[in-house]
Amino acid sequence: MMHYPQFSEKVKKIYNPVIAGKNSSCNHGLSYDFPYIFANNLAYPHKNADTLIEAFNKILDQTNCHLVISGHFHVENQNTKNLIIKLQTNHRLHLLGHLSDKDFQSILIGSMLYVNPSSFEGFGMSAVEAMLSSVPCLLANNSAVFEVTLGRAAY
Repeated sequence: MMHYPQFSEKVKKIYNPVIAGKNSSCNHGLSYDFPYIFANNLAYPHKNADTLIEAFNKILDQTNCHLVISGHFHVENQNTKNLIIKLQTNHRLHLLGHLSDKDFQSILIGSMLYVNPSSFEGFGMSAVEAMLSSVPCLLANNSAVFEVTLGRAAY
C-alpha cells in the first residue's frame, strides 16, 4: 500500500489472529497439574496419530509425562486402538476434543513439549504458536513445518 498506492484497493489487511506467549491473557483456561506432552488436531491419516501413540507407549515407563491431544482424532489400526485403551486405563492419555482459544492457549503454554508427527502440513500454525509461547517442539521434518519454524525446533 505504501509502495504501490495505485493498487491499494487490491490489498486486504489481515491482522495477526495469534495471541501467544507465556504472559498472554489467554493462559487462564483449562490446565493440568501433571507434566504432559501436547499434540493438536490429529484428524486425518496424514496427521500420523498412530505413530505418536506407538512412540508414546514406547517411552511410557521412562517418563512421568502424560499425552494430551486436542481437536479431532483419527486412528487407523487396531493395534493403536488397543494402545489408546491401555493409555486411557492408565490415565496417561487425555483426549480433549475441540478446545476454545483460551483453553488451547492454556494447554499449549502448560505443556512440556509440543509434538506434531504429521506427514504433511500446509502451514503448521500450532507449531508457530508453541514456539511463540517458548514451548519446546518436536516436529516432523516435512513440507511447510520446517520452513515456518525456520529450522529452530527439534525435527
